[in-house]
Amino acid sequence: MQIELIHLDGPKRGLDDVRPEKEVVLGTAASAQIRYPEDGIVAPEHALVRFHEEGCSFHAEALDGRVFVNGREIQEIILVHGDLIELGADGPRLRFRVHARPGEVCKPIRQMIRDASDLREQRGILRATRSLGRDFVFRSSWKVKLMTPILMATVIFAAAFLGGHLASSRAAREAAESRRLEEENRLSEMGRLRGYIARLEEAQRRLVDKEEIGRIRSELEHQRELVGTALAEDQVMAEVLERYSASVCLIHGIYGFTYEKGGKTTDASYPGGGPLEIEYTGSGFLASAEGRVLTNRHVAEPWWQSDDVARFIDTGFKPVFRRLDVLFPGRAAIAVDPASIRISGEDVDLASLLVEAGDVPVVPIEDGPLESYRGRRVVLLGYPTGVGALLARAERDEFEAIFKTATDLTSVIEALAERKSISPIITQGALNEVKERRLVYDAATTSGGSGGPVFGPGGRVIGVNFAITRDFDGSNFGVPIGFAKQLLQP
Repeated sequence: MQIELIHLDGPKRGLDDVRPEKEVVLGTAASAQIRYPEDGIVAPEHALVRFHEEGCSFHAEALDGRVFVNGREIQEIILVHGDLIELGADGPRLRFRVHARPGEVCKPIRQMIRDASDLREQRGILRATRSLGRDFVFRSSWKVKLMTPILMATVIFAAAFLGGHLASSRAAREAAESRRLEEENRLSEMGRLRGYIARLEEAQRRLVDKEEIGRIRSELEHQRELVGTALAEDQVMAEVLERYSASVCLIHGIYGFTYEKGGKTTDASYPGGGPLEIEYTGSGFLASAEGRVLTNRHVAEPWWQSDDVARFIDTGFKPVFRRLDVLFPGRAAIAVDPASIRISGEDVDLASLLVEAGDVPVVPIEDGPLESYRGRRVVLLGYPTGVGALLARAERDEFEAIFKTATDLTSVIEALAERKSISPIITQGALNEVKERRLVYDAATTSGGSGGPVFGPGGRVIGVNFAITRDFDGSNFGVPIGFAKQLLQP
């Protein structure tokens, strides 16, 4: 059995190291088997990966530097095929694999038990026992094979005297092992989710970075010129948008996770403390006099179709909203009861929320066929880039005042609402395709614009924007408004 390390990034990106040594040191020192250039992140002898022949297992150890395995910091851990190793915070990442030469048979006992446990859940105890027996006979190390007959004789001898007590004790051990493996899996997925949240937070920080805001401001100026030219030629559309811009809201949410432990519901938190929460923004619009706001399902249920979050939920965690509100232009935030969310039953990315909207105007909805609009101009309203675009449109003194007190996304949004600086971005383009379940158009939008209304040539909403390309370019997609009828019932 050999150590195989695939370099995912850094100076060795793309290389596949299969090491003949039983111990491999990673670092910048000349003595390191895998050597990195000095960059201040990787230590001289940063980490050690070694093969334990007795247990037929691979271990990772932190030496001079910090080591993360699957997003969780470790001092020493038994590695599993496919684990992600990271040298320092934001340092080089490597994928660990077990490299078996032809004819080698060596499977860690830990992996045998894990495989047997998985098989027991799927196919029953008999199949699990057979699988474990085959692994011991054909895929274990010679020391394990030597110990197996002795262990079996001891168990049989003890069983003759202990009977039912041994059976119950074995069941308890299996349950404890199952719980331990489940907790390991949970911690592993928590590490992956922590990396996902870190990427989201970094994206949000970039959106409030002064240099990035300058770039967004430049792009918005370009879009404003295009829209101004188009609306100058279409007075009806201009009047409609002037009125119904007030109906398009910024949706702001924060959600965390709970899980059952010891019969009690517990909030998920980072291993080092602090709540495990995800914050996001999206768009929506008031579509009924009863207060129904239309948006996307992935905005109303932000964990929907997210692979990173789905794996976490599969381990037993339940997503719960900590905060969910909508902000219409010039108005204070309106809290949303998550229980009021309706999800489309027609397998489209559509949902509605119920709010107390007061005198916010309700947008007009197209109730006829859409095919005749193909090739004509459509207009989108929404909040692409979220707070980034809102800050880009703020006056410089207002921008500076916000950042004197605001410390996170929530406080930035609250400061913008207090200054009545929340209003949607307007972009325009051509409707290229009209399909049964999808509209395709080149009206510019980007992340954060999901859930905004798509206005057709007659000044009525023909779709709900749901899929976007990166930056303000490319084709974008909307759900035809006909799918929203069931979500707008009183």
